Amino acid sequence: MITINVNRISFDDTRVLRAVGAARKQALQAAARQIQRTARRSMQQARKDARIPERELDPEVRERRKIANRIRAAQGRPRLKPRMQASKPGQAPNASARSPLRRLLRYAFDLQTQSSVIGPVGFPGSDVPRVLEEGGRTTRGDDRIRIAPRPYMAPALRSNLARVPTHWRNAIGGR
Repeated sequence: MITINVNRISFDDTRVLRAVGAARKQALQAAARQIQRTARRSMQQARKDARIPERELDPEVRERRKIANRIRAAQGRPRLKPRMQASKPGQAPNASARSPLRRLLRYAFDLQTQSSVIGPVGFPGSDVPRVLEEGGRTTRGDDRIRIAPRPYMAPALRSNLARVPTHWRNAIGGR
């Protein structure tokens, strides 16, 4: 016969809560990092063969480009490259590797709400990231233009939702 006598059980709740808090932060940051990468990768660079042919440009734009190219030639500078075509509505926006939208897509862990925040930062006074995601009107120079939605954050979140639980697996004890 086995007898177990337990006189006193000790439970350090602050240590457990600290471990849970650290695990939550680590798991949420890993999930946010994955969503950020997916959103960045969804923004393709427009292919070189997807340039807008000169004959399809607005006559006024074509004339301005001709003048600019003459000035550049006189200065010994290279000609302006043809414009890349925009992405189709419903697809992620086209963005080069050095694009501010791609570069300034960040994530952070918010201690106050114990959650992760992911999205473009550093666009003060600009609504372009929101307009690209949701569609709407914005200004380009002096003109008001309408942009169809070109979502990049919502699809990135949707495609990573199934992976979020893997970031929590073994977060506290199983390191």
